[in-house]
Amino acid sequence: MSSYRICAVTFDRYFFDPRVRRLAEAAVDGGYDMDVVCVRQPQEKYHETCNGVHIYRVPMDRGFGRALPLTILNWCYFLLLATVIVAWLHRKHPYKVVHVHNMPDFLVFSALVPKLFGAKVILDIQDSSPELMAVKARGWTRTIVVRLALWQERISVAFADHIITIGWTLERVLQRRGVPKKKMTSIMNSADPKFFPPSLRCPPNTTAFTETRPFVLMYHGTLAERQGLDIAIRAVALASAVVPHIRLDMKGRGEHLPIVPKDVDIYGHHIFCLI
Repeated sequence: MSSYRICAVTFDRYFFDPRVRRLAEAAVDGGYDMDVVCVRQPQEKYHETCNGVHIYRVPMDRGFGRALPLTILNWCYFLLLATVIVAWLHRKHPYKVVHVHNMPDFLVFSALVPKLFGAKVILDIQDSSPELMAVKARGWTRTIVVRLALWQERISVAFADHIITIGWTLERVLQRRGVPKKKMTSIMNSADPKFFPPSLRCPPNTTAFTETRPFVLMYHGTLAERQGLDIAIRAVALASAVVPHIRLDMKGRGEHLPIVPKDVDIYGHHIFCLI
């Protein structure tokens, strides 16, 4: 076993979060021992090992479409449970690094015990909390919620030893809020070459598109109103006048799923929602 052990913490299901899974498996491929603390679906085991990654599941699920106060309560409850599990695991085999994935940012404090004993803490910011809260909050509470989101982001970033973002756009947002550039690294969500090797790549279609070989646009991610999927659907409807055989494939989950059309024909073009 490697003497360098890493723990990842995420308020998500391990097999549904490709970023967490790929980083964990990359650590195993690099010769490190890897634990992941995550939420659990009813049919999943509390502990299992997959591709060398040790998965420890908290007895709760994240859910989608919940009211913001209930979501925050779930975050706090998960933080409490994850802190206990990470401390227990650290006592069994001390960690060198704890890699925490937001949302929320304050989940980084689940690494409090390992950090007190010298472990380095990484905060992986995939979504900007203040901007997300500005979308989710309604009415007179929006100002308060956004200020609280800014405050918890500030103390979470200060607690972490290093910040990972998903690209330069989010990195610039954090820089404007005072996070030093030298404290950040961007790792984009790109295709895994193990599953998409050059040998399997298809040459671009330079011929006319047909019904059996359409022009395909792909969206994969959270199906939420804030993502503007209605705009993508309307855009495909307009583009069909120029590219008749155009198709929009959506793959994801979220509270907007019941609203997204599935395998329907609108204005003479196809929109598929792949779940």
